[in-house]
Amino acid sequence: MEKTFSASQAVAAARKVRTAAVVIPSAVDDVRGIVVRAVSTARASGRDYMAQSRVAAEAVAAVRPDLSPLEVFDAVRRVRDLNAV
Repeated sequence: MEKTFSASQAVAAARKVRTAAVVIPSAVDDVRGIVVRAVSTARASGRDYMAQSRVAAEAVAAVRPDLSPLEVFDAVRRVRDLNAV
């Protein structure tokens, strides 16, 4: 038997999911400032996009050694995409 939900139940469930997603910090949240500063400094010194990202990844890896290289580069990419850095 298939269970159906009312519109209000669906909205309440969506709110719970959205709230839970906001509460859980991601790797991006705690490294955002590091990435922005590293990219800005690298850009000011005349480096291209890839070099800026590499400098930012090195800065993140130094502060967050618990992240894998893939997680570090993903965090840098996400910060750059979200913040237009």
